[in-house]
This record gives sequence, C-alpha cells and structure tokens, in this order.
Amino acid sequence: MAGRPTAFREEFIELARNYSLLGATQEEIGPLLGVTGRTIKNWKRDHPAFAAALNEGSKHANARVVGALFNRCIQGDVTAIIWWSKNKMGWRDKADINANLSGKIETVTRRIIDPKEPEKK
Repeated sequence: MAGRPTAFREEFIELARNYSLLGATQEEIGPLLGVTGRTIKNWKRDHPAFAAALNEGSKHANARVVGALFNRCIQGDVTAIIWWSKNKMGWRDKADINANLSGKIETVTRRIIDPKEPEKK
C-alpha cells in the first residue's frame, strides 16, 4: 500500500535555509511551508540537502547571535557578561548563608564560581 504523496518540493530547500537564517525553528518553518513540524522532521530524514540547509541556516543565525552577545559583553553590559560567564564558561552562582543557632539568617553572600578554580571554603 502506497502512502500519501509527499508535498516536498526542491524549492523548499532554499526556503528552509533562509527561514533558518532568520532564526526560525523547525516547528515554525513547518507552517511557513504549509506542513507540520513532524513533516519537517520526516523531510530532514528523507532529503539530506533539506537537512543540510536547515543546519547551515541555524549555524549562521546562532553565530550572529553569539557575535551580538559578545559585542554586548565587550561594551560592558553586565547582564550579557553574566549570561556569557554562566553559559559559555561554565561559571555558576553560589549563595553562602550564615545563620545563628536560632536559625535566624545573619548574612547572605552571593558569588560567582569559576569551575577551573578550586572552591574556597
């Protein structure tokens, strides 16, 4: 028994690349091409050039975002620097809480931990 004929067309390869370059996800690209996100997954499996176009577009879009984030870090944007430190460098926040014997919190100290340096106690 033959399945339903595919709606895939060769021009979808370039469209998928272009939508990916603009940051569209596979789930967002489906409706733009008149299909579901599941169909996009099937087309990736069945059409290597389509999968490559999606991957190439996504890589370029991600590189542009990382470049913009890097520029914000260089310009001193503290939020961008914190995000970069945690996500690109593996740093993490640590809260040190000191309480007295009755359980009352006396001090809370927050610091950023560099994973390459041994933690100080």
